[in-house]
Amino acid sequence: MMTSATLPEGYKLVPLEAPASAACWSLYLVAREAGEAGPADWVVLQNPPYCYAYLGCICDGEGRVREWVQLWVQNAEEASAPEAGEAEGPSNQQLDVRWERHWQATGQLSPGAVLFRSPLETLEPLYLDPLDWKITSPRPAAGGRWMLCRDDEVLTRASLAAYSNSRSRYLLAQGAADGEAHFVPALRPDLAGAAGEELGADPAWLALNPQAAPMAARTHALLDFEDYADLLGGATVAEIGARKRECEAQLLSALLAPEGRETRRHGLLLDWNNPAEVFYLKLRLLCQTGRALLTHLRETQAPLLNLDPASFGVFLAGPGELPWSWTTVCELVRPGRAVPLPIQGTGVERFIGSGNAGAPGYCPAGLESRDHNVTILLRDVKVERDRVSLEVTIKTKSPVHVSASDWVCFRLSSGRVTGDFYGTVSSAEEGRELRLWTLPRPMSPRESEELCGVKTNKYNRFERCWCQLIPALSSPYDLYSLAVLGGRALLCHHDGEAEGNSLGEVVDALESLGREVGEKLPAEADWRAIVTAVENRLRQEPKDPRLTQEHLLGWLPDRGAGANWLPASLWAETLAVLLRLMPGLPAISQCEDYGQAASGQLHVPLEQPLAELESLCARARSLVFSDWNANREMRSVLEGLRSLI
Repeated sequence: MMTSATLPEGYKLVPLEAPASAACWSLYLVAREAGEAGPADWVVLQNPPYCYAYLGCICDGEGRVREWVQLWVQNAEEASAPEAGEAEGPSNQQLDVRWERHWQATGQLSPGAVLFRSPLETLEPLYLDPLDWKITSPRPAAGGRWMLCRDDEVLTRASLAAYSNSRSRYLLAQGAADGEAHFVPALRPDLAGAAGEELGADPAWLALNPQAAPMAARTHALLDFEDYADLLGGATVAEIGARKRECEAQLLSALLAPEGRETRRHGLLLDWNNPAEVFYLKLRLLCQTGRALLTHLRETQAPLLNLDPASFGVFLAGPGELPWSWTTVCELVRPGRAVPLPIQGTGVERFIGSGNAGAPGYCPAGLESRDHNVTILLRDVKVERDRVSLEVTIKTKSPVHVSASDWVCFRLSSGRVTGDFYGTVSSAEEGRELRLWTLPRPMSPRESEELCGVKTNKYNRFERCWCQLIPALSSPYDLYSLAVLGGRALLCHHDGEAEGNSLGEVVDALESLGREVGEKLPAEADWRAIVTAVENRLRQEPKDPRLTQEHLLGWLPDRGAGANWLPASLWAETLAVLLRLMPGLPAISQCEDYGQAASGQLHVPLEQPLAELESLCARARSLVFSDWNANREMRSVLEGLRSLI
């Protein structure tokens, strides 16, 4: 949305490039001035494991804000190590690939959203000098300028860690007067120490991009998914602003509060308490969210593994004939945390999460990798040329839960055979004995002979072996998060200071409904049979009060009025769509577990549920302009007259 706004008091604009002129607008960053709140600092919007997003804006020649912007800066230092037994987290190369995939997908989904991406060959470390409020780059004492060194050969010659396969980063002084290669570590050097002196940086400077890492800027939405859902549910702009940073709260109030928009549930086309319109707008929000996720999965072929309301921004269109809530656009704005986990010796690629998942409740719990000390019984050895696979039984001390898509990695505790073995479980007796064939892996003839000897030995077991269960996480993980987002928008609300229908209660109720209905359906049940079964259960007593349609009206005290406005079949179909997105529900779920997505087709599991959701949304729109109760009354009159003929 093109705006014309002013900056709140206590904040200052810092030009990232040359000041704007009448013919050219420029990019600025928003910084908090030093004061009671502390020293000068940037306004941080998001900080996922491997990047930061700072608040910025586009200003015209007269200094007016025309567009709010997120400046994303890659940050290798805070990329957390994945939970897969690895000593380090994702390498620089993996981070760069993930960065590239995200911005390619963003450009495909919304070409106008990406404002610029910094060329890799021009990357310099950037700091703010708070004395003159200008972005500056330190200069080497030997002359030239610091640049991020991404050349493995140059780094190796200097006895430094290679860029591509490590997380180490070094700045190289290019154009030094003495012709020597001068390096300094790029990962946040202490500006007050020797490293800062060598870098040529002042300790008072505020870091913006100390690693000379890739940067990108995209449009910024002052509302996220949860904000917009709550506004539709009756929250005021002031209530939404109370949970934001002071700067964003003031900007949001200036954007939405004028023209009576500080009231509850403004921006509707019809009556302020029209439930049909609220229902349609919430479904429309969920459809846009699903389309954004589908585009990401299709373009990147990598899951996100951290979807929550902050993953999506809701953008407001400019003034027009329709109210603002009818013209919003929901887009994916936060990168994912998925890191590829290649299985050695195969072309199979699985994913694990780097750092923390999304907000609690939106991402399925208990899906982290788990280490065990186990006993391994060697049942068979298959040798084909120089590759060997093993049939083993893994005995655990306590029951473990495994899914069909989960991977098992183990090492033998004795003998000359080293390295990891990988496989998927073919059977699990009471969760204590896991049986599997490992994937073929290269092995020397001497190692093969040793394993064959163990197989024929009476004591064919290895005690106290390290074993790791690696959940196979893929796009079904994101589908679950999408279902929870749908439950958040449609069913959650607050009553004053207390929770009215909390997210945890809603998710529990949905899963209970899915299990109860799915256990009575045949495995091959089609979509209509699923919807009918859900509708029949909703009509039976006792009804679950957490799943009734009155929750659609959110925060308002009279939300129970006129509870018959929505046809039962349409509400049943709404809940059935959410259940279809949740993996593991018998006869209902699109996916059996969180890893059931073929390589190269991670988007496919979402296509059918999203088509069903979009069809539902189109029919919900017709509710806004028609009276279904009157239609039912007219139909009953016609049927009565027909019986007299």
